[in-house]
Amino acid sequence: MVIPAVEKQQLQKNYSFFLGQAMLVSQDVIRLGILNVKDHPNNSAVELIKLICEFGRDKVDYVILEGILGAQKYKQMILELLRFFNNEAFIYYFDIPFAETLRRHSSRKKAQGFGAAEMKKWWLKKDFLKLPNEKNLGAELSQDEIVKLIIKDVTS
Repeated sequence: MVIPAVEKQQLQKNYSFFLGQAMLVSQDVIRLGILNVKDHPNNSAVELIKLICEFGRDKVDYVILEGILGAQKYKQMILELLRFFNNEAFIYYFDIPFAETLRRHSSRKKAQGFGAAEMKKWWLKKDFLKLPNEKNLGAELSQDEIVKLIIKDVTS
């Protein structure tokens, strides 16, 4: 499952409250905080993310993988995870225009660390995984609506 990078801790609390024990696997935490590697194809974070997600399968009720998981770098790993989880997964692509992404970023604590120029370099417009179970979520949805939609999908 992919969730937005904004307010991850609050979202995890919401998911845990509604779903039971949930493990949040954050691409940024693993790539930058643990391994300190650049986000290029075949970086070591891809393998560690996969291992952590696999570890969680029998340990928690839900494994939530979140991050900017560009298709070129992460699609193969996600396909492997789908097989590992017997396709019992939900994939969400947050299709948010760059201007809205900048607006949301400006309200975050990290806003002082990097700005529009850096974000433009990372921007992956319409970088869908093109998987049958991938859902496209737009900027018109609030955080509460996103949480409700995902919980509905997962519990149906």
